[in-house]
Amino acid sequence: MEGGEQPTILLFGDSHSHAVHLAVKNRLSNGRPVPLDVFRQLKKKNGRRVGNISFDAFLQRATQLGRRDIVLSAMGGGLHATFSTSQHPQPFDFFMPDHPAVPCDGIEIVPYQALRAYFSKRISKGVGRKLEALRRATDARLLHLIPPPPKRNRKHIAQYQKMLFTQQRIDALEVSEPELRLKSWLLHARVLRKFCRTRGIGVLMPPPETMRDGFLRREFYAGDTAHANWRYGEIVLRTVETQLLEDPAMSDVPAKPKSQAGIDLRNK
Repeated sequence: MEGGEQPTILLFGDSHSHAVHLAVKNRLSNGRPVPLDVFRQLKKKNGRRVGNISFDAFLQRATQLGRRDIVLSAMGGGLHATFSTSQHPQPFDFFMPDHPAVPCDGIEIVPYQALRAYFSKRISKGVGRKLEALRRATDARLLHLIPPPPKRNRKHIAQYQKMLFTQQRIDALEVSEPELRLKSWLLHARVLRKFCRTRGIGVLMPPPETMRDGFLRREFYAGDTAHANWRYGEIVLRTVETQLLEDPAMSDVPAKPKSQAGIDLRNK
């Protein structure tokens, strides 16, 4: 970035931040520079402690940043996967612009607007509250990373889903159709982008080179149902370096607005 020191960049998230954390570890082990610090939200998961900082502690740290600095959020991200990965006992589909449902006997069509309202409500009451708290707390530029797209390969998902369900003593369910999972992710991303746009928060979509036909490419699969691996995290790091540090205007990263009225960002 031109004009003096590089900004401080902090990434804070849940499980989707782990891919970036692994990429950072790989760079450090090879003596390569790292453009940001990665923090994972402290919580208990499956009876064990994960993460290294609470949200409140990170919020306090973010208050110390200036307008040239950047906060990246990788919070949440699992809504679409929770909604659509396992096949519901009553198979369903929904119409979506450019991704229509395929009428089929036994498939129930759920109204798109009802699903959109459901996703909006879940986001507003969940990750949205933390994003709003960050926006109020810091003068830094704030961006939310849209979670990686779904994996097309049903065998891969079924393998790890069965392991997870066995650990939880739950009968394994079938994996839903790829097209339903992709549309659920697209809907999730659309609602997140609108939420962020109206609050002065930028958005970073998954890097195009990590996707094929809308799905996550196989070489970026992590060994589970929904997450990406360190190679994906490395491309996120490169995106930060090329889009946020080398572009002086940083036009896709809005500064904290004096008023949120009438905000219209490029990420729609």
